[in-house]
Amino acid sequence: DEKVLSSMFIKLKKKINAEHKRKILSDNFSFHSLRHKFITTLINSGQSVKKISEIVGHASIAMTERMYYHYTDEEKLVTISNLSFGKDIENTLK
Repeated sequence: DEKVLSSMFIKLKKKINAEHKRKILSDNFSFHSLRHKFITTLINSGQSVKKISEIVGHASIAMTERMYYHYTDEEKLVTISNLSFGKDIENTLK
């Protein structure tokens, strides 16, 4: 259960901060942010979105993609570079 894991994570974070006598892990660092990073890393490493969606318990693949898939600048450039404007224009003018 995510609530139980979140509670355990908060306790662990407090323990780590106390042992180091300073705030090593910020208040913004939550179990959810760790889960988000994990899922995003899996997707960006090329793992199957369908499998990831099933593992994390999402109702649909679309939800996983919408929430966690973030296109990198490199992916955007590859997509744009795959366009063949010159050929399209040549074919249109013929």
